[in-house]
Amino acid sequence: MFFIFNSEMLDEYERGKINSMEMFSAISGELGLDISFEKFKVIWSNIFTIKEGIEQLIHRVKTLAKIAVLSNTDEMHFEDIRDKVEIIKDFDWLFLSHEAGYRKPEKEIFEYAINKTGISPENIIFIDDIQEFVEAASKLGITGILYKDIITLKKDLEFYLDIIVS
Repeated sequence: MFFIFNSEMLDEYERGKINSMEMFSAISGELGLDISFEKFKVIWSNIFTIKEGIEQLIHRVKTLAKIAVLSNTDEMHFEDIRDKVEIIKDFDWLFLSHEAGYRKPEKEIFEYAINKTGISPENIIFIDDIQEFVEAASKLGITGILYKDIITLKKDLEFYLDIIVS
């Protein structure tokens, strides 16, 4: 499936320019797959795990601040997350590339989130495990934290939020 993950088609799908059925049709046609759309959805979306300690940290930060998800994601992936990951309901905002039409590291997706929240960039902390995305947010005046592990993230949040998150 290497061609899919490095293709214009995936980019269009994550931007919401094509829908899930169009994506499925293109992939199944290209690969000669003989499976149902429902089976494909299960295979396509079975890639997510939540890192240990993240849910507890989200609950703690949620008591102190508004929280959001800013994700390069597609329709099928997000439906799967929404159905399986309970913590997603705790977020105040969900900024998803397939709805916004932009992807990280493009400045437009960060500007989209800033405009929707009404929060000025200097009052936003953005956490991601991809350095390029953290740097893109920082260029807009957002505090960027590169996720390495839960212990480091807690220390970084304690520094920036002046709280104890343990």
